[in-house]
Amino acid sequence: MYKKEIGLFMLLRFSCKNFKSFYDEVSIDLTASAIKEHKDSLININNINILPVAAIFGANGSGKSNIFDALSVMRSEVYGNSSKEVRDAYITPFYFESSSRSSPSEFEICIYSEELKKEFRYGFSRNSKEVFEEWLFSKKFSKTPTVKEKLIYYRKKGEEIQSDLTDGKKEIAEIQFVSTVTKEDELIITNLGRRNYIKYGYIYWWFTKYINVINYSKINEESSYKDQYLLSDLYNNNDRLKEIEKIIKIIDPAIDGLVVKKELDYNMNDSYMIYSIHKSDHDKKIEIPFSAESCGTKKMIYLAWYLLYALLYGRTLFIDELDSKLHPLLLRYIVKLFKNKELNKIGGQLIFSSHNLICLDSSDLRRDEIWFIEKQNQKSTMFSLYDFKEESIRKDLDFGKHYLSGRFGAIPFNEEE
Repeated sequence: MYKKEIGLFMLLRFSCKNFKSFYDEVSIDLTASAIKEHKDSLININNINILPVAAIFGANGSGKSNIFDALSVMRSEVYGNSSKEVRDAYITPFYFESSSRSSPSEFEICIYSEELKKEFRYGFSRNSKEVFEEWLFSKKFSKTPTVKEKLIYYRKKGEEIQSDLTDGKKEIAEIQFVSTVTKEDELIITNLGRRNYIKYGYIYWWFTKYINVINYSKINEESSYKDQYLLSDLYNNNDRLKEIEKIIKIIDPAIDGLVVKKELDYNMNDSYMIYSIHKSDHDKKIEIPFSAESCGTKKMIYLAWYLLYALLYGRTLFIDELDSKLHPLLLRYIVKLFKNKELNKIGGQLIFSSHNLICLDSSDLRRDEIWFIEKQNQKSTMFSLYDFKEESIRKDLDFGKHYLSGRFGAIPFNEEE
């Protein structure tokens, strides 16, 4: 069996089509363009630069959350624990065209595996009942655009599986076998990953262990600081607790430290509790239950744990409404964590949405790290600031000011109209 520690994976691109407000295909690309600003923050692999951050802006109701929902759906489907009833609720094709309502939704990712030294393109199309297509390609990770992909497998409803693999009898036999035992509503990659006999199961482990999709506005502050998995991790890892302390102290300077204790709950079972340490007027340290802290501070401990994990272990975070309950300077601080290569040594990536424009500035983000989602005639489109002509978008431009003026679109209305 293959090891489950699969080394560094980097997200290169994510696309979806016919999902919620996305009628046509939309993509977010994490490969860096040739522009020169903030080059020192880029993650360089084989002389290819990859972005550590992507920020998504747009009006209320434009479809920003749908890109996070799409990645969450893809992750859940690869994980393989969804029932038809669950899929009926979250696999939602574009509603306002009769042809799209009866067509499958489509999802695709491109990722780089350091362990395998390959770029993989994986995707599928499905509705709530069945999988129509599923594909996995690989190629050498190279700047050369003519490098050909190799078909690992292609599955289409009602047809035999296809593959261009010519070596590795074990790989070919495993894919053939798994395809025969995979049900019409299941993905082949799920069963390859669960069996874990060949290297292509790494794709499954990346989805299930190496990315997280979080809607920060929906995080319940009480469940955040009571999360037993999180607290047990901090209880058993003092170094990690100290790193979380640093972030919490920035949010609330009145907090002097954190302590996690193992206690008995009402049912006499082991339970972990977190306390914040404050100093009295006489410089005496006082432990206070974390439940007494502000809503924002309580929610932030959950977020801080995921941020730290991404930075330490090179994980990918998708966070919808990152600015919810956060001071604007904290939002900027988080973005700068991922853009600081001294702190982000492994290659963590942060993709987030926000209404706060403090980071919509050339001093914080590159033009290819800034994305907009705009909805017209019920259809959402997605585009980068880099897509605008470079001569009209100078790198020292006040991006936020020009965004609010309607120059880039993706706003609810233009005050000048």
